[in-house]
Amino acid sequence: MSSVPALEPFGMEGAPSAQAAWWKEWVDTLETYFAPTALGNERHCPMSQHLGGAAIYKLGSSVVEEGPPFTYQSLKQALTAHLEPLANPDYERFLLRQARQLPNESVDTFYARLKELARTCTLLDAKIRVQFIRGCASVKLRESILVCLWQIFSRCADPKNCQKYVQPT
Repeated sequence: MSSVPALEPFGMEGAPSAQAAWWKEWVDTLETYFAPTALGNERHCPMSQHLGGAAIYKLGSSVVEEGPPFTYQSLKQALTAHLEPLANPDYERFLLRQARQLPNESVDTFYARLKELARTCTLLDAKIRVQFIRGCASVKLRESILVCLWQIFSRCADPKNCQKYVQPT
């Protein structure tokens, strides 16, 4: 197991509304971490408490209905049930709508960032397309965007073609 990189502990700092998204991402990372380690299911709960740090241990102990030792599934379900109500979809939509393409940010990176922001506020591709059009740095690209989202990125598949869209006009 020493060849598997360390997992960052789950952080409870920051806005409570962001903790549900952080929790989902941390659990996804944890489950990816478990795959190559060949740990048995009975070790997932203690390992997740250990890797999650003090925040997971304390919060898990207070929200899991069954007494210790709990199962990984009961810990995951209890923490998800505890953290999900803290999510603030309005704030998450606000963050998505504030997103703009950064200087020197590629179109692909901007799109990936929009998809990540949209994932936490459960918006569809149509909303991503609207925000892409709104936040894209190039007026030329913005004006020439067609109906389908995949067509936006097919224009940028060739780096030579993409260069004309990098600089704002």
